[in-house]
Amino acid sequence: MTTPRVARPVLIVVRDEWKHVAENWAALHAPTSSVVAMGKHMMFWDRAAEFNHLLDQFFQDL
Repeated sequence: MTTPRVARPVLIVVRDEWKHVAENWAALHAPTSSVVAMGKHMMFWDRAAEFNHLLDQFFQDL
């Protein structure tokens, strides 16, 4: 079974240790995506200002 490719803009936020894996996956399955690594767990909570800025920038670039 093959995974379908995502042809829409996608923001993928992962923990620092998974950035390389996520970038490789995204290159194959979601080439229009952006991959960002932020800390470890619940960065939307622990680093809310940074996360919200990242999300705002993603939406502005659409």
